[in-house]
Amino acid sequence: MTTAHDQDALDDQTRRLVGALHGRVLEIGAGNGENFDILASGIDWVGLEPNPKRLDELAYEADRNGHSTPPLNAKAENIPLPDASVDAVLGTLVLCSVTDTDRVLAEVERVLKPGGSFVFVEHVGAPPRTWRRVAQRIAAPFMKLAAGGCDPVRDTESRIRASRLAVTEMEHYDLPGTLGVSVPFIAGRAVKPVESVTPPGSAQPV
Repeated sequence: MTTAHDQDALDDQTRRLVGALHGRVLEIGAGNGENFDILASGIDWVGLEPNPKRLDELAYEADRNGHSTPPLNAKAENIPLPDASVDAVLGTLVLCSVTDTDRVLAEVERVLKPGGSFVFVEHVGAPPRTWRRVAQRIAAPFMKLAAGGCDPVRDTESRIRASRLAVTEMEHYDLPGTLGVSVPFIAGRAVKPVESVTPPGSAQPV
């Protein structure tokens, strides 16, 4: 695994991963549509956003970028899509603030077609027993209040690796943070195995 140390490297990796997505792409925690600039043209985009205050702007940006499907107001813990219905799932800076990371990853695996990709870009908890970890724990209560429930200590990498998805690539980055404490990030892709059988879910067509 490669470790890089600058924002440019993470940005390049994000553009490469996101730009390669094709077919029907579900974006969880789509926010205000920040990824439209790097998503490939011609994809069938479906957006999921739990914050109702963001829906109007997200819908406007989606339409402006040629995506006719209105975004869904729903949480990633309960994705209102049928099993095996999307070619890819995209999540950027999402897993840090969900209520149940394992449930979200199970839902991602459920809605992906066999062989489909989950592309993720996340900041993660620093290694245990380090000053960075201590700093993250001190900052955690403030970040949860100010950043929509974001948990800077969450060990997202281990949860992704423990899921039913197979990690095919993952890069590690250290970005500058406040008070000189760097923030660890990961960016990569995990794939739903072709032989994977998803337990029946409460599928709802869109």
